[in-house]
Amino acid sequence: MPAINIDVEGLLLFVFYTHLLFYIDADIIDPIYAHPDFWISVGIMVFFGGVFVFLGLYPYLFNLDFDETMKLFSLITRPLNIFFYISIILGLINSIPKWKFFR
Repeated sequence: MPAINIDVEGLLLFVFYTHLLFYIDADIIDPIYAHPDFWISVGIMVFFGGVFVFLGLYPYLFNLDFDETMKLFSLITRPLNIFFYISIILGLINSIPKWKFFR
């Protein structure tokens, strides 16, 4: 069962990658979406921003109704996981110099 440590980790990662996102050097030649840090930052921010409140309320919802909580957990986390891992993959692809996906 998710605990408060995941929320604390998510909050710290959200703050760190928000800071990183604002300090990416983007110019005319290389747009911001061609940087691997952009995709990794956006993926982490969207994922942890989306599950932050739900994971904080998860123990209380779990005690109220187990089946509905599990359905809601899947409904919220699956699309966010898909977006998160796609953005990580895009960031890794863009980190290979000759495989720049968005150039």
